[in-house]
Amino acid sequence: MKRLAIKVLLLLFGAAILGGTANATPQGDAIRLVKKAMLVVSTNCRGLFYWGNGFFVESDPNRRLVLTAGHDVLCEPGDPSGGEPKVSVLYEGRFYDAKILKLDETLDYAVLAVDLPKEIRPYGIPVLENSGIYDDLSPVVIYTILLNEFDSNEEGSYFGAQFMLDTAVIAAKGKNELKLNFAACAGMSGGSVLFWHENNYYAIGLIKDRYADTADCSKTRISWATRIYKEFLNMDPATAPVK
Repeated sequence: MKRLAIKVLLLLFGAAILGGTANATPQGDAIRLVKKAMLVVSTNCRGLFYWGNGFFVESDPNRRLVLTAGHDVLCEPGDPSGGEPKVSVLYEGRFYDAKILKLDETLDYAVLAVDLPKEIRPYGIPVLENSGIYDDLSPVVIYTILLNEFDSNEEGSYFGAQFMLDTAVIAAKGKNELKLNFAACAGMSGGSVLFWHENNYYAIGLIKDRYADTADCSKTRISWATRIYKEFLNMDPATAPVK
């Protein structure tokens, strides 16, 4: 997905937040927890900022690991950074430094470690191992952040964002990708694709690309997501699913 390169105030797409699953139900309670895992990823390429989504995943509580789209933490060819990005995350209104622990440009995902104060303990969305459960998915839930208004300076000042909840049907499943009937807009990459399993929402994918480049992304109800597995969190690349 084409990322957001922001130097001036940029207005993006708006959308209504669907409130159906936010009621007092097991799904509603789980979505409230998921919201506590969501964050914005900021990549500073020497003054040229790129923005995307990400979320904390269930792991060792001392690690504070985040999954995001791989292209969200890369500097474009020709960027003045010389290819050395400075990555931070915006979580609950504050910026925190982040370090890229693992980056797979082929599968388009990255694992970040976030430098949070010890007293801040975000919710981590659980991710399953590469197993047969992924062969029997019900309609999935998309939970992402719409990056509505930003003004960037040397620190990447933040003005506002809006949570968006939607549902989608998986149009096609591959070993490493999911094709969704979902309108993904610029800035949504790294957003979570969730499915309901054992009374909880588990992350099954990362939004990464839309089917066609159109000014009105709502007209394109097809997008792609990277299938994610718990093995991605292992820092040994040899244990990751075969590409």
